[in-house]
Amino acid sequence: MRQDRADNKNQNGQALVEFALILPVLLLIILGILEFGWLFNSQITVTSSAREGARVACVTDEEGKIKSAIKNHIEGLSGLTFSGSHYYVQEGTASGTDALAALISAGIPVGDVGAAVVYESEEVRVYLRAMKRPLVGLFGFGSSDLWGTAVMRLE
Repeated sequence: MRQDRADNKNQNGQALVEFALILPVLLLIILGILEFGWLFNSQITVTSSAREGARVACVTDEEGKIKSAIKNHIEGLSGLTFSGSHYYVQEGTASGTDALAALISAGIPVGDVGAAVVYESEEVRVYLRAMKRPLVGLFGFGSSDLWGTAVMRLE
């Protein structure tokens, strides 16, 4: 019996030491899950905002209504804003200005969203590009370039 008590006294701090060794790894896993969820939520928001913009663009060609639909849908918990300063429209594929190329080369600031609306013969394509800063930034990523695309038939 005396031997058992002596063994217990030697192991009193064992659980604390094991927890101290596991805690950094556990925190890295939790922060990684949060980071992934943050960026995945933003990607879903950008994609659904492109769909909302395409839904409005297929029934009207009024620039203000399309911008408003994108802005109302994208702003909120995603942390993104749509200022409308990077908004490009292309009528037909033979047009002189390539809206998608303009969106690709645009210097969109972090937290803002750019849009390109391309009208073709029977459909409209809406491309959204967002620059998103990571939530924690623990893994050394810079800002993430998120894209959303939607295609709808013109009515």
